[in-house]
Amino acid sequence: ATPQVREVISLFRDIANPDDRVREKAENRLADIRPQEGFVPTLMSIASSPEGDDLTRKSAVCCLHEDVKSFYRSTAQADSIHPEDKKFFKNNIIEAIARGFKVETVGDTYREILKKVVEWDYPQNWSNLPQLVHDKLRGCTKVEELFGSLCALQSLVELRLKLDEVVGFKTFEERKALEDLLELIFPSLEVLVENQIRSWSEDTASILYLVLKCFAGVTTIEIPDYFNPEFGSNNQRYKFW
Repeated sequence: ATPQVREVISLFRDIANPDDRVREKAENRLADIRPQEGFVPTLMSIASSPEGDDLTRKSAVCCLHEDVKSFYRSTAQADSIHPEDKKFFKNNIIEAIARGFKVETVGDTYREILKKVVEWDYPQNWSNLPQLVHDKLRGCTKVEELFGSLCALQSLVELRLKLDEVVGFKTFEERKALEDLLELIFPSLEVLVENQIRSWSEDTASILYLVLKCFAGVTTIEIPDYFNPEFGSNNQRYKFW
């Protein structure tokens, strides 16, 4: 563990100390280092560490959750999370969800954080997220990696669904963005579904549940062109799903 990881772990433990002076000192020190570059990677390292105890891991991911919420509520965002740390988070969140797959509280909180960042930053400030999800899905070799990628896709789909319910996809550009997302990612999902059905395991149900939630999310309001059986080339896709 790095010196900063050891320090933050120690601070989390001191914050849980019943001694008011010890707790206050730890809280003040934590407040000082939170905006510094490297703090988010430190939290993600602690939350994903197999050597750490549950309380420390949960403290790390909850601290990250609070920082993200504070960042997007703040008018002085630069003071909340260092810009380089924000980039690190976006590049590593799918792997972080994968590593938290078997730790329920950590995994659930990571997914909530991801939803918040997607809601605020996609597509203007996170335009490569669909490509990132696509690349991760194609390169997955473990069930936890699939889970992380599908959670990211679900966040994208839920955002699209929310936008459609609130404002509707009224322009060609908005409809095209959805169709582009489907064309990029759903062929890989179709291969994934076929593979999962052929090699059933105790994790298959969880994976297929997420896939079907993504499918339901993009077809709830109306059938996109990608699945529309009126287009001859899409008939097989429609039948498949």
